[in-house]
Order: sequence, then C-alpha cells, then structure tokens
Amino acid sequence: MSHLSPQIKYNNMRKYSIIGAIALAMALLTGCGKESQKSEMMVKPISIADRQAKVKKDRDQMAEQRRMELDDLIVENRYYENSGGKRIYYKADADPEFVGGEDAMNKFLLDNLNFPKVAEREEKEGTVFVDFVVSDTGQITEVRAASNTFTNIDKSFTKEAIRVVALMPDWIPGEEDGMRVSVKFSIPITFLIR
Repeated sequence: MSHLSPQIKYNNMRKYSIIGAIALAMALLTGCGKESQKSEMMVKPISIADRQAKVKKDRDQMAEQRRMELDDLIVENRYYENSGGKRIYYKADADPEFVGGEDAMNKFLLDNLNFPKVAEREEKEGTVFVDFVVSDTGQITEVRAASNTFTNIDKSFTKEAIRVVALMPDWIPGEEDGMRVSVKFSIPITFLIR
C-alpha cells in the first residue's frame, strides 16, 4: 500500500473505517437486541400474596372437581366394600367430624405439619388431597394421597400430608340410618411459604 497515491490510501482507509463503523453499529444493535430480549424474558417477581392466591385458586378448583366426581360416585353407589369386606360409605346421613370441628382440625394441622426443608429452600408450594377412612369407631385408616392430586406436587409434601393425617386423633364417626358407619373422607392440605 505504500506505493499507492494519497487519494487511494485515503479512500481505502475511509472504506475500512466505514466497514468498521458498520461492524460496530451491528454489534451494538445486536447487543441491544439481546438486551431487549433479556428484558422481555425477565419475569416480574410474583408477590407472596399472588403466589398464595394462585395456590388457593388451584386448590379450590381441584376441590370442586373432586366434589363433582364424588357426587357422580354417590349416584352410582353410596358405598363400596374394602379389601376386608367392610362397607365404606362415600357419603353418610351424618358425615364424620373432627372432635371440636373444622377449627380444631385446622389447629391440629398447623401444630403438627412440618414444611419440608428442601421444598422451602426451593420455594415450592402446593396442595395435597389426602383420602382416608374414618372407621365406625372413629379411627383414621387407609390414609393415602388422592390419585388425582396435582401431578407436579413435590413428593415431600405428599409424604408429610399423609404423616400428619395418620397422626390425627379419633373422629366422631359418621352415621347411616342411626348406625355408626365407616366413611371415606378427603381433605386438602396446602403448603404455603409465609
């Protein structure tokens, strides 16, 4: 290039400067584009109240779905026989009741339920529906997670919910035609980070 005239040198430098400026502009535009993509991808943090409202809404929707399924079962049959041949009612004339009522049951659950540490660290929340039988003597038996509990629920929640329900003291048994009977029961247990 040293043998080129000053005009050609100037034109070549100008050409390379323009190419450099275009490359710099492209890099800036690409970088801005990535930055705007990042900002679009960033999700606004959800408040605790919003998270809790979503968990409660999901729980209420599932509870309603379960209630409708139970109504369908009752239309077909009011009871079934367990593996021991004992009649278990889906719904009795008088449903079983936790001694002291719903407030006492909620207190029992709050006093005995442990939020799993791993789920708390990972900020997981959710609801487990626990099915069980209240026997004709009031004992809690056949405790298990409902088959249609949310599929994405953390397994530690399921394990803890089952543990606590199995710890419950005897209930007031249900009655059918004035006789104490075993009744299948279900409760939702919701794990919320406070």
